[in-house]
Amino acid sequence: MYKSLSRLSLTAVAVASMPLTACIDDNYDLSDIDTTAEIKVNNLVVPVNLDEITLSNVFDLDDESVVKEVDGIYAVLVDGEFKSEDLKVNPVSLARPFIPDASTTISLVNGNTDIVIPPLGIGEQSFTYSIEGFNTSFTYTSATVDKSIRSLSKIAVDWTIDITLSVLNSGKAFKSVAFRNLYLKLPVGLHTPDYVSDNGIIYLSDINLSSGVMSHKVTIRVDEIDFAKLAGQGLYSFVPDTSGKNPGTLTIRGSIGVEDGYVVAVTNNNISSVPTQRVFEFK
Repeated sequence: MYKSLSRLSLTAVAVASMPLTACIDDNYDLSDIDTTAEIKVNNLVVPVNLDEITLSNVFDLDDESVVKEVDGIYAVLVDGEFKSEDLKVNPVSLARPFIPDASTTISLVNGNTDIVIPPLGIGEQSFTYSIEGFNTSFTYTSATVDKSIRSLSKIAVDWTIDITLSVLNSGKAFKSVAFRNLYLKLPVGLHTPDYVSDNGIIYLSDINLSSGVMSHKVTIRVDEIDFAKLAGQGLYSFVPDTSGKNPGTLTIRGSIGVEDGYVVAVTNNNISSVPTQRVFEFK
């Protein structure tokens, strides 16, 4: 059940009197003028002998009238039911954006020149390389947001971000590598159910790779985007169609990369020196 409420307005009809500019004769007798004259407008009768015309002068409300006075407002109150066709708003569907590859140079911790390895037979040795923060940027645009949507707060997504971390082993200097204290940086506002995110930064447990393996793939699931957090950093915009007839346009900007970390490399025992730098790739 419901009560529909609509306002009524009354346009008052002003009647202007014309001042007398001719000579005045005291013998005029105006006592017979009918001051109960009425004006009819579209079947509405308005008496003209009132200082003010109000709806209370026009409506004679009773208990059976559909017109009621509610807090000084005249309204039409009708009891009943109504039905409408099912309303459908298409969900916002976003595919995972394309993320360009990136690479950086990692350097030996406290090492400025090649370190000389003792002669063969001494055994394997490990060296630590520092990963300085680096990232790759992306922009994603969707022009298919349902025309009925006027703003966005959060949406559910089903994204899988696969990141491959690699160390280029030119000259086969390394027998194996491991990643230590690795922090990845994701766009703020992405919810990662498998990782705790601190303002977009997630920590990876230490990763030890088998002999000869120089790369590792990290899979990150994203199940929600919080647009309020993206908007706070100017990384998101949504422009609905002003006419309400066409889809709106959503744009997401962001970057993804490594915030900090180390590569621990175990050298082969058949090399005489270990390079001070290596290329670290992020794909």
